[in-house]
Amino acid sequence: MTRLALVLVLLTAAAPPLDQAGAVGRALAHHPQLRAAEARVAAARARQVQAAAAPNPNFLLAVDQVPIADPREGNFMLGASQPLLPGGQREARVAIAQLDLQLAEATLAVGRQDLAVRVKEAFARLLYDRAVAALVSKARTADDAAVARAGKRYQAGELARVEVLRAEVERDRTLRELVAAEGRVLQATGRLETLIGELPDALAAPGPVAVPDGAFLTRRALEVRQELVLARLAIEREAAQRRLALAGLWTGTEIAFSGGMVSGRPGFSTSLSMPVPLYRQQGEVAEAEANRAAAEAEQEGLRREIALEVRLAANAWQVAANQAQVFAASYLPQAERLVANAQRRFDAGEGSAAEVLEARRAGLETAIAHEDALLALRQAQARLERAVGEAP
Repeated sequence: MTRLALVLVLLTAAAPPLDQAGAVGRALAHHPQLRAAEARVAAARARQVQAAAAPNPNFLLAVDQVPIADPREGNFMLGASQPLLPGGQREARVAIAQLDLQLAEATLAVGRQDLAVRVKEAFARLLYDRAVAALVSKARTADDAAVARAGKRYQAGELARVEVLRAEVERDRTLRELVAAEGRVLQATGRLETLIGELPDALAAPGPVAVPDGAFLTRRALEVRQELVLARLAIEREAAQRRLALAGLWTGTEIAFSGGMVSGRPGFSTSLSMPVPLYRQQGEVAEAEANRAAAEAEQEGLRREIALEVRLAANAWQVAANQAQVFAASYLPQAERLVANAQRRFDAGEGSAAEVLEARRAGLETAIAHEDALLALRQAQARLERAVGEAP
């Protein structure tokens, strides 16, 4: 082996396992969904710059006789006009552009949180599927040994053929389960790699997390949830839209200056044009007011929904945590003692192979049920974090 190859092998072997935080970080850094949201933020920032700009001036050319037989007799004028934005039009447009930028940024934050919970759930699913595949693989190895031992005892006249047959049937059943479990691992790996890219071989399971009381979580969610930020910004935007509609009464105000020849003599003119607000923008104003009322009602409904979401998520986490604790403290040790006792009785010639098979099957099902509880706990934790609205 060359020195370079040896270094690469050592680096690969020393690579730390990927934990949940690392997986979320990868997704937040590279996922196309967030890149698209970041591009929309950049577009909103560009609109903010444009909203502050003044309207472009206009070039004026007036000629009342073509061709001009005598420059001393013709009339022609050159000049420019400048549209104006009275009534607070520019300020309202700038305010709307600023709010649009904040809306885009808050939408990006919501997208980051949604992506983070998807990664956490996919990460938890892959941990679960890998753990189940490992349990079934271990059971498959034990079944091979059980079939070999049963065959030897059958040859020695200590077991009936039916006991060997049962062991072989159980081994084949476990083999089918192993194939299915490995297929689920491939599927879970593909789903997670879609979110974060290529996965390392080793994953680190997240540790237990202490969750504060529900009242604190609800208060925290109502303070930091980006959906409430979006609702508040929507209300402010409709207020700014109303100001712009009122200022739009004066759209078309323009000042102009021109100079040239009038009947062969130098001359100049100035003008100021203003709209006559006979037809006020009542429809636009009323629309903005109605939209603001709707946004305020939606904000209040959203606050109630968030409070309920947090309570339900906290309750689901507590139930899942209790279930996982019961399995770890009681069910798993009981199942392990059951398998050990059955194997001891069989080795001593006091029990049957069927008793060992049933005990092993019960132990495997209990271990898988424990992994089910851990999966439910990890997914409940991810959903609770999303309900509270903590930044990933």
